[in-house]
Amino acid sequence: MTAIFDGEHIIRTGSADYVAGLAACKRRDFATGVESLRRADSQGDPEAPYVLGLLYSAGKGVDQSSEEAARLYRRGAEAGSIGAMHALAKYLFHGVGVAQDQGEAARWFERAAEQGHVVACHAIGTMHLKGLGVPRDPSKAMRWLKLAGEQGNAEAQHTLAGLYSTGDVFPTDLKACVYWLKRAAVQRHPQSQCALAMLHSFGLGVSKDPKEALRLYKDAASQGYVEAQFIVGQSFATGQGATRSGQKAAQWFKLAAGQGHLKAQFFLAGMYREGEGLEQDAAAALHWYRRAALKGFAEAQHCLGVMHAKGEGAPQDFGEAARWFQQAALQGLSEAQFNLAELYRSGKAVIRDEKEALRLYQEAARDGFPQAHFRLGLVYSEGGNVEPDFVKAYMSFELADHYGFPESVRYRDLLATHLTPEQIATARRMAREWIDSARSREQSRPKPPSLEEFLNAAGPQGPVANPSDPLTPSGSIDRSGSIDPSGSIDPSGPKDP
Repeated sequence: MTAIFDGEHIIRTGSADYVAGLAACKRRDFATGVESLRRADSQGDPEAPYVLGLLYSAGKGVDQSSEEAARLYRRGAEAGSIGAMHALAKYLFHGVGVAQDQGEAARWFERAAEQGHVVACHAIGTMHLKGLGVPRDPSKAMRWLKLAGEQGNAEAQHTLAGLYSTGDVFPTDLKACVYWLKRAAVQRHPQSQCALAMLHSFGLGVSKDPKEALRLYKDAASQGYVEAQFIVGQSFATGQGATRSGQKAAQWFKLAAGQGHLKAQFFLAGMYREGEGLEQDAAAALHWYRRAALKGFAEAQHCLGVMHAKGEGAPQDFGEAARWFQQAALQGLSEAQFNLAELYRSGKAVIRDEKEALRLYQEAARDGFPQAHFRLGLVYSEGGNVEPDFVKAYMSFELADHYGFPESVRYRDLLATHLTPEQIATARRMAREWIDSARSREQSRPKPPSLEEFLNAAGPQGPVANPSDPLTPSGSIDRSGSIDPSGSIDPSGPKDP
């Protein structure tokens, strides 16, 4: 059959005109097909309205009309066409060509499901699971979903795996979760492949097998599943689960970046900037950073600001740098907060404002950015916009060292000669309390993608495919990358407070 009928419940037998209409559509002679199907419809063939509805929906051989398609689907459904029941239910569910009515959609999905329409089984199961158009009923949901899953519907199999993994509806059962994931993965369902790959990565419910994990990720990626493309790129970039290869990493990042994956765009930009796996190209790096930055990706906004500040890939422009630092800083990115503070401290492209610089240093330090702690140590030891406070200064230098800025040690030790043992003890206690508080904040932050996120991701078709096209089958950051890494720090060493 022609591609517009792929995945649809097409009955291939019927009246002579019906069969002739299908044959004409198969050779893409839609005008002739419409004529034959209309004759079959006038003769009472129950499947003809359904196929005509598909043609009206797609605008093949006729002017596209969702309203006419809905009318034909209803007539076919009332005549007993299972395919028409399912198509009408989708239109009613989404309100396409008819007034939205999820209750009536559920009734038609159930009628189609009772007559063996597998996708309708998945749809009505999902509606019972979520309480859409019908009362929420997990038992009925499970019955319909299992019926669809046992008949090979990959979306239902994926949904079942998710239900058994979360324990939200039924007790957690990792064995059942793996069973349904494997059945869906064999059918190359990309989200199921990724979830099963994650289990193989950690050896949860299956053997720990990085090679099998990579194979599953790559197969999902080869189908255009963007998250898998990014993960495969990461595997080659880091050498985790694959032989490290910058060139292969870049290839997969390019595919994901081209589909709008922001992290892939960010990592690809970094590879262009550093010349890792690709020929170094500052203009290309700027391009990909900008694409991610315009979508609000804070790390890309920061790196774009750094490149403008340093004149990489474009003329040096501290005003443009400040604009991007500001956007990233508003999202709480400590590197951007620090670099914006540096601009306020120096007065480059912005009005010099030591109070605002201090506020931004404090914000950046809150997330453990070492240079920000060091700057605060200088501010508290030298005074200026604030009263000198050697205890706070000592604490700040201590924290800078803890978070990876060892140059602060000599400043701290020199400062210690001006403090009593009690003051030093107080400063160290304050530093420990700061670290404990920061650790608590870190634990509350979002974690990397989990198995549950893969399982709960919307599938490529979803349980109730959107009938806007109803014929469709149903990085890391360089934390040392300050724009002015030396700033006002005297390279000759610490000054006597």
